[in-house]
Amino acid sequence: MRIGKVVMILFLCVGVIGSTQILISARDKTVIKNDSIDNKEIVEMKTITIKEVTWYLVESEEQLRAIGAGQYGLDKNYMQNADIVMSKKEWIPIGTEKKAFTGQYNGNGFEIKRLTMKSSTAMLVGFFGYAKGANLYNITLKKLDIETAGAPGKSVGAICARANKCNIYSNYVESIYD
Repeated sequence: MRIGKVVMILFLCVGVIGSTQILISARDKTVIKNDSIDNKEIVEMKTITIKEVTWYLVESEEQLRAIGAGQYGLDKNYMQNADIVMSKKEWIPIGTEKKAFTGQYNGNGFEIKRLTMKSSTAMLVGFFGYAKGANLYNITLKKLDIETAGAPGKSVGAICARANKCNIYSNYVESIYD
């Protein structure tokens, strides 16, 4: 075995509310340069393959914001692998009507805290903007702040503002106003 070679370890743990969490240390990494991130750093996501499906592991705000950019396409499978506390930077929803999110996002029982949208011109308000044929599940949004965002005629949904033929289930949302 070479020094520095990482062996993939898969731990299955039972979550607090009966949901299953998969905690992963993976050896495969994908690297892209994402110009949409303020500091223009390279964003890395580990990957893991489960039953012949490759999942990109989301563990930070930067990785969340990278979904839909470069190799982190809107048609990929994403699995959250840590709790994420968002900065106060305006959230831009994942997917638009012209470029819909068509992959899978498994929140894996982890939380996303303080996702914020305040833009008065936003037409799609939510974690995902537009999804088509996607699977969005086990997503937990806490201290969500989107109630004042959007222009007249906007579409609002905490998990997904607009969806077409999607499976959206087993999600939990808690507003800052709750």
